[in-house]
Amino acid sequence: IVVNSTGDRGNGRALVTGVCDTDPFDGVSECTLRAAIQLANYHTDLTTITFDIPTTDPGYNAQTGSWTVNLTSVLPDLSTPMNITAII
Repeated sequence: IVVNSTGDRGNGRALVTGVCDTDPFDGVSECTLRAAIQLANYHTDLTTITFDIPTTDPGYNAQTGSWTVNLTSVLPDLSTPMNITAII
């Protein structure tokens, strides 16, 4: 599962599809950490969450070279062990 956004929306697709996308109707493939966790909890065979967020994302700070996810509520617990990686 590749997180490509610092947004905080949940998965907007049916979890059974195995697709991480906050809004299936906007023509943009946005996968947030919250949506990735929801998908991982549904599909226990998915064992890796990778962060590949572009520097054009609103949560990117060019001065620090870091990204910030501003959560609107507590993230769900992961129901299975996961590998977490980042692509820099």
